[in-house]
Amino acid sequence: MRLIRSVLWYSPVLPSMERCSFLEGNNQKRLEGTVLTLMSAGPAEIRYVVTCSAQWRTRRCTVHIECAGATKRIDLEVNNQGAWLRNGMQVDEFEGISDVDLGFSPSTNTLPVRRLALEMGQVARIPVVWLRFPELDIFRTEQVYTREKGNAYRFETGAGDFRTRLEVDESGIITRYGNIWRELRTSEEKKIRSEIVLPR
Repeated sequence: MRLIRSVLWYSPVLPSMERCSFLEGNNQKRLEGTVLTLMSAGPAEIRYVVTCSAQWRTRRCTVHIECAGATKRIDLEVNNQGAWLRNGMQVDEFEGISDVDLGFSPSTNTLPVRRLALEMGQVARIPVVWLRFPELDIFRTEQVYTREKGNAYRFETGAGDFRTRLEVDESGIITRYGNIWRELRTSEEKKIRSEIVLPR
């Protein structure tokens, strides 16, 4: 697999830090990420892998959570007929859906951004499989993407009860998700280090 780009996101809201690598090869795309965050039981580590077709359609998603000595895991897979399986059991209401949305990460917003390739001003309403965190429950929901000027999108839930602005790079990878997540860039490294005062 060839690395497209690695991203480090920071969220002061959750709070969390996340490193995600976007890869491609063997006629597929893949997202591999690690999230460090806080849950009610204490510090937690989340590891996930999302495998997509060359057209950015979700084919498989695995999420593993470790917190306070306990582990949780979910495996989602889309078979050749377009049916979704959770831990090997078919979930009929998700048939035909192209995208998974991880509720703890901005990484999966890249999937519809790349797949839809919207023109300026174009709007798309799509169904997604939403993975709620920390329960790891899955739901069918709708999302609305509107391409704004430059590399920006207006993102809304289908019911309109949540909306924010997404900013992406030339590869469609999220660099800012409203005030919730933002990418930490290499150019900020010296500034960040200069603000850290270590004891002598």
